[in-house]
Amino acid sequence: MLKLKTMWWHSKQAYQYTGWHSEEQRQLELERRQSKLESMQVQGCRAVVQGWPCDLSPALIFDKVYNAVKVEEFITRGNGKRGAIILSFANYEERNEAVEAMQVGGVRLFPAYSSRSHSNSWHRIRTHWQTGGYRRGG
Repeated sequence: MLKLKTMWWHSKQAYQYTGWHSEEQRQLELERRQSKLESMQVQGCRAVVQGWPCDLSPALIFDKVYNAVKVEEFITRGNGKRGAIILSFANYEERNEAVEAMQVGGVRLFPAYSSRSHSNSWHRIRTHWQTGGYRRGG
C-alpha cells in the first residue's frame, strides 16, 4: 500500500478540538499544548528534508536553514542506512518560511505530517541541536 499526500492536504492546518467539560480541563489542555509546542512536538513545527546528500551529515542543514532548532535523522538498525530527515522549528511561521525558502539546489523541505519521532525495533533516531550537540536515540 502507498499513501500519497496532495498539496491540498499539506496546505491544511491540523484540526484542534476545542470542546471541554470544565474550565479545569480546558486549562490543563492549554498547558499540555504549550508544553508540546515548547518541545517542538507539534505537526506544524516540523518539516521533512528531501534531496539531502547521503555523504553529508544532517547537522550541516543548520548552515542552510538558519531558523531550524533540531534535526532528527532516522537510522535503520539492521544496516545503519539513513532514512528520513526531520527539521523542527520554534513555531509555525518559521517552519512555513523555511519550507518556502528552501526550494533551491535539489534540497527541498515539505511540511511533516507527524508530530514527533521515536525509536523502535526497526530504526533509531539521532538528534542534532542547533547548539551543536547531538543525542543518539534508543
